[in-house]
Amino acid sequence: MRKSLRWMLDALKFSKTSNLFFINGLLMVGSFYAVRILILPFYWYKIYTIYGTDDFIKLGFAQAVMIVTSIMLDGLNCFWGYRMYLGARKVVKLKLDDNKNETNKEK
Repeated sequence: MRKSLRWMLDALKFSKTSNLFFINGLLMVGSFYAVRILILPFYWYKIYTIYGTDDFIKLGFAQAVMIVTSIMLDGLNCFWGYRMYLGARKVVKLKLDDNKNETNKEK
């Protein structure tokens, strides 16, 4: 059974406000965007370049399946990406506020 770093940090009782949790979350959001969001224009450009070719026409019904499922999955990935962005923005803001408060306490 595969476990994620986030699960391991939680199992080891690390604070959810720790730097490890923070860095892990930012890396997760960054890798999600790199693999699922930033690749979309390249994928659709490739579809555009083969659309209407003989090989594409030979696919028959698979054309519609490929395009419709891709649109649906891209929509879900964009929705999840937006939600992850909102969560990451909130966590970064809290982290910056905490750092600012700690700096003020030290003075």
